[in-house]
Amino acid sequence: MQLVSSQRIVTILKYFKESWIRGLDLIEKIHAYLMQDLSNDPVPLPILTQKLRDGNLGMKTGQGIYEWNDLDSQRLIEKRDSQIVHQLEFLKHLEGQ
Repeated sequence: MQLVSSQRIVTILKYFKESWIRGLDLIEKIHAYLMQDLSNDPVPLPILTQKLRDGNLGMKTGQGIYEWNDLDSQRLIEKRDSQIVHQLEFLKHLEGQ
């Protein structure tokens, strides 16, 4: 059995945290690809498959694992955008040194 490095797990978890914006359909594709390396059960979680079958794609449709309203969605998008701007400013600062 091949072990997954802690760095890869951290990278995966960070991606999943931000992936709710992208939609459960994308998360399901990622699960299908990664689970074979991370779990003895190499298929996406049944609840994820059921949500997709029901047309609940997460923030895209307002329903998914969580119930999204426009205000929640907007706040999350604004937070993501703010983090991106902050990271870009930091990179520009590093380049100037």
